[in-house]
Amino acid sequence: MNSTEREIYDKYAYKKTHIYLVYEEFERRVNSTENEYDGLKKGECRFDYSSWEKRLNLTHKVMINSIKMLVKEEYIEQRVRGKKGTQSTYFLTRFLEQNWEQNKEQNWEQKKDSNINTLDNIKEQKEERNLEQKKVQSSIYNNLNIKSNINNIYYSSSEVEKELLENNKEIDEEEIIKNRILNNYSKSLIEKELLKLKNSKLNKLELLKELENNLKFISSNKNIKNKIKKGTQSTYFLTRFNSEFDQQKKQQNYQQKEQQNKTSNINALEDICQQNYQQKDKQKTVHSSIYNNLDIISNNNINSSLELKNNSNKQNKTNKKVSEEEINKIWNMYPKKQGKGYAIKKIPNLIKKYGIEQMERCIKRYIEYVENERKTGFKDLQYKNGQTFFNSGYMDYLDENFEEIQKEKSEKENNLILPRKEDDLSF
Repeated sequence: MNSTEREIYDKYAYKKTHIYLVYEEFERRVNSTENEYDGLKKGECRFDYSSWEKRLNLTHKVMINSIKMLVKEEYIEQRVRGKKGTQSTYFLTRFLEQNWEQNKEQNWEQKKDSNINTLDNIKEQKEERNLEQKKVQSSIYNNLNIKSNINNIYYSSSEVEKELLENNKEIDEEEIIKNRILNNYSKSLIEKELLKLKNSKLNKLELLKELENNLKFISSNKNIKNKIKKGTQSTYFLTRFNSEFDQQKKQQNYQQKEQQNKTSNINALEDICQQNYQQKDKQKTVHSSIYNNLDIISNNNINSSLELKNNSNKQNKTNKKVSEEEINKIWNMYPKKQGKGYAIKKIPNLIKKYGIEQMERCIKRYIEYVENERKTGFKDLQYKNGQTFFNSGYMDYLDENFEEIQKEKSEKENNLILPRKEDDLSF
């Protein structure tokens, strides 16, 4: 039993055994060899519903569900979909992992071989470099020995300095300076400058350095004189102007720095102000949103409290049980006693909805209305049956509706046009 078989066994062997049986059948029929067999590659298997259902004693529906589950959880995958009368081919995904591991091992071995070859090449290159360095060093030492033996050959002062300082560190600085002076300047000039420096109390090395500096200065002045042609004027510069020029430069640099600091400070202040304005705007928006939210919350709370009160009142009205005494009281108030059966069924709901007092007012208003109509000329007007009144006739005599009707009547009476006194003309 491989690892995937064990995993499916733990999942489905006890709960959904049909899935485990189908996978086991795949494991039995799969091509586990590395060569192709009957057109099947490694890890492939042929499948058809009829033969598998007979072999495993499973229904067609159960077979479809089990294959769907195995495909969904990527234990198998369909390579070729079969038509009617042909078989479809499936592939077990565990063989992908085996191929991947084999390829990994092969790549690892190839990398090992390549690393070994590269290490050998690196060693060979290092050995070649060492040999070349040895050859170069030997040639340098030979050249140095040749240079030390040859004294009559003329070298420039700079080259002599470099070679002496780099290769012959044992030579003193005095000899270097001596050689430089002798090679670059004439004897007469050297003697003149030495006479000037006789009285100076200096070491040999310091004396040589000063002599070299003086000779350099004299030679530079000579070069300038040689450059000036006959018939042309020479130009001189007073050194006191150097100090003035330096002071002006310092002042300019100081002023530039001050301006830069001012501009930087101004920019920094502008940035700070912008940040403060942005923060204030944000705070205003936040405060406004908070106040709006508070207003909405307060309004919602008020509305919710009113709704709760109304609902509680309605619930109290609806929850109250109507007694027989209340029903009989309202029925007895109504003048015409026809349609009692329907009316008595309707009265309790009306009492729960509108209350006893409002229903009593409705009946009284209706009686007053009929009596007034009889007085005004409708003597034959009769009361409605109890059934019709308690079904829909009471609606006009509720508090809300009755008040509106009275307002309309009063408006009509006020809008009546009365004759003017001027119109009453005497003929």
